[in-house]
Amino acid sequence: MVSVKIESAEALHDILNSIDTVLFDCDGVLWRGNNAINGAQDTIQMLKSMGKKIFLVTNNSTKSQTEYARKCTDLGFEVNMEEIICISYVTAQYMKDILKFNGKIYLVGSMGLVQELDKANLQHTGYGPDVVHGTLQDWVKVKLDPEVGLH
Repeated sequence: MVSVKIESAEALHDILNSIDTVLFDCDGVLWRGNNAINGAQDTIQMLKSMGKKIFLVTNNSTKSQTEYARKCTDLGFEVNMEEIICISYVTAQYMKDILKFNGKIYLVGSMGLVQELDKANLQHTGYGPDVVHGTLQDWVKVKLDPEVGLH
């Protein structure tokens, strides 16, 4: 992680006046596990009171945007759903709005992805492990699901 030493209040003032938006990573920056990092909530509130836009970003796909909003509330962060950018939400929106995907998705992932794909009305195979029987030679002979893929 890169750290920046701000030499004076004037330097901090100059930096804050030169930006309108701040992106915060979540895990390890705003919280560790289920514990907020000391001062993180106050920092976000201070920046918001200065008129700065705040976004919380995470590449952790285990939770949906709704679940992250709940976690933020539980940890004392006053943020709106639109200020939370999580990879499960972004993935579903990208597939729906950018790729215009209308096929069936073979999902290898977590419940956060399931929930966001469902919210976006994207068809998928569901959550959980595939039951595997037989040998590798048996699996090589299995025909692929024709519904899975780009359409």
